[in-house]
Amino acid sequence: MLRQTPKMESRALRQAAQNGQNTEEPKTPLPPGVNDVPGNPNRPATFLSVEHDEQKLAAYLGFHHTSHLRKLALTWPVTQAFLKFDRLNLHTDDAKEGTFYVLRDFENTRGFLWRIYSVNPSLEWPIRKEDRALEDRASRAKDLSREEFRRQATRKLHRYARIAHILLHMGADFVTYGRNDAINNWTENEFHKLALQNHLGVDIRYTSTLSGPPIRPGIFELRADEDHLEKCNKFYNLLRYLQLSAEKCKESDSLWSKRFQTSDAVMDGQAVELEHVPKWMRPAPQVRPIVLPPVVA
Repeated sequence: MLRQTPKMESRALRQAAQNGQNTEEPKTPLPPGVNDVPGNPNRPATFLSVEHDEQKLAAYLGFHHTSHLRKLALTWPVTQAFLKFDRLNLHTDDAKEGTFYVLRDFENTRGFLWRIYSVNPSLEWPIRKEDRALEDRASRAKDLSREEFRRQATRKLHRYARIAHILLHMGADFVTYGRNDAINNWTENEFHKLALQNHLGVDIRYTSTLSGPPIRPGIFELRADEDHLEKCNKFYNLLRYLQLSAEKCKESDSLWSKRFQTSDAVMDGQAVELEHVPKWMRPAPQVRPIVLPPVVA
């Protein structure tokens, strides 16, 4: 099975497990202006994190109004992925970095990304309920055996691989969404909305329209200066945005009630201004030609 393959471990995690060192990826401060350019695949921490800012996330995804983002968040490719993502109980930024290291390190390994995409993640990378408690206890321990560090690295790797699986399927689902007819998408939206209601324990009084959200062709296509992880980063930000919105969702003044509880909430929102758009995605400033006065002979 894939979890028994030594190549699965990223170089940093594998070295840490062998040497009995901490398995956390080293975190270094980002230089000023690092988010003025697309993310660097060699430093996953440089990819944009705007899940806390609705207007910036809408701009990052190419929308001009946050209501479009809210509609997108309730489409079946997102809600289906969110149900899997949220059940992993991951609420830390290191999960994104670790996932991107997995995707980056093995993108050139023949068939590896396809293997991540095609396996049953629950069987390939099992995550037990007690794993989180074991990791918390291990992080507080002063002396751990090399074998325990190895097990800790494996548990982390399983979570990263599970998220990678979700992101890859999310991209494929958006392609399917774009090819489906309106009735199929509407049916899937409503089905997964009910599943989301059961998962969160709230009533979602929003019905998607047959026309669907404004998912323009190419919204998730890469620019010439962007790495393929930029698309995965957009998906990850979208899932975290929905996860943050769902916190304390049963309270009347929660973000969920303000954004998703009713059709009026979904349609409400704010316009996206140029200042919210990442600098590398902004249109190039137009240079006005200098008009010289006519030469008088």
